[in-house]
Amino acid sequence: MRNTFSVCLLLLFTYAVISCQENNEYLGDWELQSWSFDIEMDLNNDNTSSFNLLEETSCVNQEVLTLKSNNTLGSKKTFSSNLRVSKEGAVYKVSEKCNKGSLGFSSAFKKINDTLVLEEGGEYILNRNKLTRTFKGFIKVYNQDFSEVLETKDLVLTYIRKYNLKK
Repeated sequence: MRNTFSVCLLLLFTYAVISCQENNEYLGDWELQSWSFDIEMDLNNDNTSSFNLLEETSCVNQEVLTLKSNNTLGSKKTFSSNLRVSKEGAVYKVSEKCNKGSLGFSSAFKKINDTLVLEEGGEYILNRNKLTRTFKGFIKVYNQDFSEVLETKDLVLTYIRKYNLKK
């Protein structure tokens, strides 16, 4: 009887630890790794193009999302670049201007399966050690003189888990 009780207690403890780890897999800090919108560009003129603006920009990226156990997320240094995108024929032209200062935001969220649903709308998709947020139609592509919007592109932000190793 005593052995059965001990085994049950051990199983209950193991289940509690595993459940806690699974429920908290998304908590902590996440670094912005990609800011892309389906247009290849070479803004830094290094003869290497990328779909990821962060690989091409001269603007500073220090964006880190922090997800807390009270179901809030926030960022104090949100990456912000003023982009101008135009298209002539099949050729896209992208230019940017770095915004000065820093932006921040905070929001409550609910976790539903692998999705973090924001209180004010929008969502982040959790896939292992990656969080992704898509802004539908966020990037406006103009004609050459910027008088008409020709199309829009989705902006996709990708974050990876930032591990804080304590010594």
